[in-house]
Order: sequence, then C-alpha cells, then structure tokens
Amino acid sequence: MEERVSLLQFKAYAKSSCPDNADHVLPSWVEDDPESDCCLWEGVTCANHTGHVIELLLVDIVGTSDCGDNKLSLLNISIFQPFKELKVLNLSNNWINGWINEEEGAPYGSSPTSRLLSILILLEIGWEDPFLSKSHQFLKIWRRWTKYLMLGLDLSCNNLGGQIPSALGNLFSIHSLNLSHNGLVGSIPTSFSNLTNLESLDLSFNHLSGQIPAELTNLMFLEVFNVTGNNLSGKIPDTKQFPTFEESSHKENPLLCGLPLNKNCTETPHSSMVSLDETDGKWFEVDSTVFYATFVVTYIMLLQGFVSVLSINPRWRRRWFLFVEHCVYSSYYFAYDTLRKLSTKFWN
Repeated sequence: MEERVSLLQFKAYAKSSCPDNADHVLPSWVEDDPESDCCLWEGVTCANHTGHVIELLLVDIVGTSDCGDNKLSLLNISIFQPFKELKVLNLSNNWINGWINEEEGAPYGSSPTSRLLSILILLEIGWEDPFLSKSHQFLKIWRRWTKYLMLGLDLSCNNLGGQIPSALGNLFSIHSLNLSHNGLVGSIPTSFSNLTNLESLDLSFNHLSGQIPAELTNLMFLEVFNVTGNNLSGKIPDTKQFPTFEESSHKENPLLCGLPLNKNCTETPHSSMVSLDETDGKWFEVDSTVFYATFVVTYIMLLQGFVSVLSINPRWRRRWFLFVEHCVYSSYYFAYDTLRKLSTKFWN
C-alpha cells in the first residue's frame, strides 16, 4: 500500500509538469480505484514472492505524454522511500532539473531514504539529461544512493565534464561502470583498483590523458575494458588479463603502445640506426613551425629594441644616420667606378 501511494505521488509530480495533457501522463496508473494492482501498471515490476516493487522504468514520461517542451522540475527523492526492494530505477530522458530531499537534515544512515538507496543496485541515466552537466554535484548526491549494493552505473552519452571523481572507487560492489561518450579529462583514477567486483569498464571517447594505471591489473573479474578515443599514453599493462583485451578497445590513443596494439614500446638498436635519417627528417618537419615562429618573434624583438635605443639616445641616432649615409655613398661610388671601368674596357 505504501509503495502504491508513492507511485501516485510520482505521477502527481509528473502531471504538474504537464498541465495541458495531465490525463496522458502514466494513464495506466489508476488513482481512484483502490483495487487497481500497481504491479500491473506500466513500467512497474514486482517480485513474485513478496509483491514489492523491484523495478521502475520511468523513461521519457514527458515525451510519451505529449507535454511539448515541458520539463520535470526538481524531483523529491524521498518519494522512493517505501521501495525497500527496489533494484532498478530508470529515469532517463526526463530532463529532470535536479534533486531535493525532504530529509536532507537527517544524518546519513538514519533516514529511511538512505536505507532505501543503499539497496539500489542499478541506475540508468540516459541521453541528454541536462542536470548531468553539473557532474560533480550529481555524483555527490547519487554517491550516497549507490554506495553499497549497486550493480551497474551507466552515465554514458551525456555532457559530463571535469575529472573522474576518485570517490567512484568507493562503489565496491559495482559490476559495470560506463562513462563513455562524455567530456571527461584528466587521468584514470587509481582508486578504480578498489572495484574488485568490476567486470566491465568503459571509458571510451572522452579526453582522458596519462597512463593506464597498473593497479587495474588487480581487477581479477574484469572482462571488458574500453578506452578507445582518448589521449592516453605510455605502455599498456601487460600482466594478468590485460593482454587478452582486443586491440579495438585501445584504438585512437596515438601515444599508447604494447599489447594488444601492434605497436612496440621499445625499438631495437638496429631499427633505431636504420631510422635515424628518417627521424631527423621527421624532427625537422614537425618542429619547423616552432623554429620559424621563434625566429620571427626574435627578429621583431631585436628590431623593436634597436629602434627604442635610437629613439632614446640622440647621439647614437646621429651616428647611425651618418653610418647609413656613409654606406649609401660608398655603395654609390663603388657601383659608379665599377660600371665606368667596365664601359671603358668594352669600348676599347
């Protein structure tokens, strides 16, 4: 009964964002029929043996309800307080603006909300949820929710930025972590080595840099590892399960080397001697832009310094003009004498 009331509270929350088509919001969730079984409502799944809600798939409620450009407002997470067996919560594509908690003042671990959220084991946030752009604020809020028995965290295909919070390494029970297709920068946290139950780690298509931490070889259950499309460098760990990963999971990292890539990290003396000339040519080709830019900047600075000195010191300025005049006259008479001698020889 408690869970049914909470579901109707969520429906009321969703309807408030769609006043023009409120009747189209979750129509199977019947409000005025106490005999209506909430386990049969759209998006709701209950456990057969207990009858409690274990899965809520509340995807794109605004879009499917023809609510136009309306967006869901701040979601009160205490709505989900009664769902003591909830394992799957999918709120993707709802354009939720953020989260509030009526029991925010309660110490962590004592509130019913924290007891509920400690058993939440799968959170999916799908495409284009704008509140995800505030990645650190989002992760700070949801870290309390998913700290203990979470099975998977998928934040792929959003606008997450900044560095990966090392606190994600505290999700000890997590089995799958997907942060692909975002704008994450910095290095891969070594704290990921604490995720000893991790089976899948996808960090592809971000802007991560640095080396792949050797500590990740301690993840004995890791079967899927993907860092394609980053700026990682150095040698790929070559112990335990890492050499078994496919080459495609490391591509588009120009500075990565070692197995499974077909790129050796060390060159033999023979290959170094053979490629010496090519290396020199490559160095000149790569650094020529820097060389010419430096030359131009140096020339401009010297010219400015020279002009400044002449402007400040009239004595040097006068000597400089006399020197220039002397050079001009000397060049003139040299050319005149040379041409006169040549013409005399020619006519004779």
